[in-house]
Amino acid sequence: MQTLSKYVILGGALLLGYGATATAATFVDLGNAAGKQCVAVSVNDSGQTVGSCSTATPSANDNPWYAASSAGPQQVLPPLVANQPCSVGSIGNSGVMVGRCTDASNFNFAVTWSAAAPAAAPIKLTPLPATLLFPLLRPADVHTYATAQNQQGAVLGLSISGSGKSTVVLYRPGMTAPERISDWDSMCLGTVVNNTLISGYPSILMNCPVNGKIVARVVRRGGGGYTTTDLPVPAGASYCIAVDMNDQNQAVGSCLYPHSATNSSKTAFWPTPTSAPLLLTLPLNAMNSGVAVNNAGHVLARGTAPSGFTTDFYWADTSSSFGVQPIPFLPGSVSTKAFGLTENGTVAMDCTDSAEYATACTWDPDNGTQAIAPIGGGHQSMLNSISFSGTFIAGASTDTSQDVSAVVAPLP
Repeated sequence: MQTLSKYVILGGALLLGYGATATAATFVDLGNAAGKQCVAVSVNDSGQTVGSCSTATPSANDNPWYAASSAGPQQVLPPLVANQPCSVGSIGNSGVMVGRCTDASNFNFAVTWSAAAPAAAPIKLTPLPATLLFPLLRPADVHTYATAQNQQGAVLGLSISGSGKSTVVLYRPGMTAPERISDWDSMCLGTVVNNTLISGYPSILMNCPVNGKIVARVVRRGGGGYTTTDLPVPAGASYCIAVDMNDQNQAVGSCLYPHSATNSSKTAFWPTPTSAPLLLTLPLNAMNSGVAVNNAGHVLARGTAPSGFTTDFYWADTSSSFGVQPIPFLPGSVSTKAFGLTENGTVAMDCTDSAEYATACTWDPDNGTQAIAPIGGGHQSMLNSISFSGTFIAGASTDTSQDVSAVVAPLP
């Protein structure tokens, strides 16, 4: 699933599975047509990429941009109002780009651009209008903020009132008016809008504050509109937070357990919105948390090693904790930080190399952990995005002059 850009057996066994002989991806520099220092923040299965560049004028706004392919060039995306800032956060397989722009009054709004016409002005996603009766005489909201999109171009977001209270809203593809999903002013946060349509509507994952705790909820379309289901909390847990959901409405997250010395967390996988979660237990009862789930029901999780460094895990058989697979570090490294899991089982992550430089990495069950070398003899690279099906990755890399370039790579 796709949110806006990432800007979420221990010890020696972690080196097992390092892919020493597999072919690694190669970064392509997307150039600097949009500015000086550049970063790619999102890529889709066609290699269409979006990102941001700083300009040569320190007082000027950064430039959001779009590149149709790895051959470029970067095209600066137009603002909502001249000389006001915009940023772009994601691009789906539909070619819809989602971001944020400021209007002439310095109010911020979620916006979309289209890969079919990237030079066209962005479309503003409007806030909830005023109401007369339900609720009584409620004023119109004043801001919008996007939190996720699906591959068809639906956008999940927040409509924000003048007092700062937010309501989760949905914008279906091509629509600028919001459809209310959560209760009014609920302060819930929408996390995922998936790709399976029920009566023409996707399902939604959100987390809501209720009596001082978080309640994870799945919202599905029924005959009379959307219905909300609270994900079950396992016995002994205080509460759970959900972070991802696939197209079968299977969710992953973390459940927090009170303990005499500390609060411990466990990765939770809900096979259905009404079933009790399956929990990941690591050796030494190490803390862990869910990161992502794909349509095969495979889970990406993160745990803490005795060294204090974080370790990522691939949990393919969620019926048991015994088969959980640690994602190996690069040789000479001590940690990974994974953020994405695709439909083909590829994991996108940031590693460190033996010289302690940040290095972009991928992992999959067949090829193990693979580093993607920086461009132009540089020392550092990072990933911000992997496409839905695992065909492309995108991020940033330094060269020998320490300039930062936006990069994209097709995966072998």
